[in-house]
Amino acid sequence: MTTPSWQHDPVGRHEHRWWDGARWTDSVSDHGVIGLDPLGPPPPDHHAAPASHLPGVPLPPPTIGGGVATAVRAPVVMAPTVESVVAPAPPWWKRRSYWVVGGLVAVVALVIAGLVVISGDDDKGGGSTSSGPVMSGPVTEDDAVLVKGLDLEAGDVMRVRVEPSGDVDAMIVVAMDDSVADAWVEWARTNLPDVFDSSQTAEDVHNFFFTPGEEIWDSGAAGAAVEGMQAFVIDSGYEGEIDAMFLPVVTAGTYTVVVGSLSGDGTARTIVQVWDEQVDPVADAEQIYWQEPFDDEFFTETAFYEDSEPYTP
Repeated sequence: MTTPSWQHDPVGRHEHRWWDGARWTDSVSDHGVIGLDPLGPPPPDHHAAPASHLPGVPLPPPTIGGGVATAVRAPVVMAPTVESVVAPAPPWWKRRSYWVVGGLVAVVALVIAGLVVISGDDDKGGGSTSSGPVMSGPVTEDDAVLVKGLDLEAGDVMRVRVEPSGDVDAMIVVAMDDSVADAWVEWARTNLPDVFDSSQTAEDVHNFFFTPGEEIWDSGAAGAAVEGMQAFVIDSGYEGEIDAMFLPVVTAGTYTVVVGSLSGDGTARTIVQVWDEQVDPVADAEQIYWQEPFDDEFFTETAFYEDSEPYTP
């Protein structure tokens, strides 16, 4: 088969693996989350291309850009043995991806019932980059998280990098209230007609983008940090690996960056940087959605998105 498509993972480690039309790739998908896992030698019965496929719901195939596994446009197709429809893969900000958090002035860390709260004011303005002290603290699977609130304007870009201790598979959550989430949905329905057609309701698009905070953490200080909020979930690295990403902001509002642990208890070194008014949410809508890096080092800096050595702001 020459058509690029998602198929059953021939080595059986994941639900699906991306067939690029000529060979199996390292891109995999589990429960709608796209990640990377080298193929390795396939079993004797699974070395050939998939024989055929069935059309399914839209699911972007993966590619690599700016040090982050990103999505590009293409339909998902499934092997004929798949009996149920696979849910749409999340947009890029809900994949395994990379991140960091910061503020410029008056940063204070408070420990409240196991929750490390990082607060401060960002001194942004005129297309400048604001970055603050590196912040570190405990992160655990069920309680301790790092939290940073940011008041952002449409067109701003923030990037986040997390350097976890060896036992931690870090996870980044970007949470917002319903009104900001609704504005993202309206932006997508208005500016991305090739992605979301008229048959998809606002609720469909909302469910495609967001995970309710209570489904991420439902108790303790971690649950309190995201209670009643809608969230993008990013987890790009694995145990002991960095997580880093950039997020162009399409609507003004308060965004809460929460860094926790998907597995393992330990610490995380966390940085957030914000660049003012660098994208046009309307003119750049498709580039924003498909996470195609803009022509600036802020989106592609290897030391930030890929290097394992501690990053120096």
